[in-house]
Amino acid sequence: MAKFKFRLETVRKVRDRAREEAKRLYLEAIARRVQAEAARDEIRQRLAAIASFPARDLTDRFSQDAMILRLTDDVSSQETVISILVMEEEEAQKAYLQARQDAEAIERLREKRYAEWLAEEDRLENLALDEWATQRRWA
Repeated sequence: MAKFKFRLETVRKVRDRAREEAKRLYLEAIARRVQAEAARDEIRQRLAAIASFPARDLTDRFSQDAMILRLTDDVSSQETVISILVMEEEEAQKAYLQARQDAEAIERLREKRYAEWLAEEDRLENLALDEWATQRRWA
């Protein structure tokens, strides 16, 4: 029995590597977004803590208002960063899904070719057995 050889094996390996790379990039995009959301939540917690702290005098009140304003701006900036990271994550997800689809398509083709090869090998083996049986009968 001859060994099965898939003509597009190199293409299959390239697509598998592309899928793995796209998956890695997608997971990194998720991690960056989650990290940005955690930073935003931390800023919000600091903002809530400062806002709940009573000012002792007018100077403290001005300092507190300035800090609240700065932290509010930081939250807004972080929201902008998060929206950009969400878009990057969606693009990475699309790229990963496409790469996965491409890899699965070539794998299905490989499985189909393997099944065809097995059927052909069975057919050839049956022909050989028929020939052998015919020769034995006449001998």
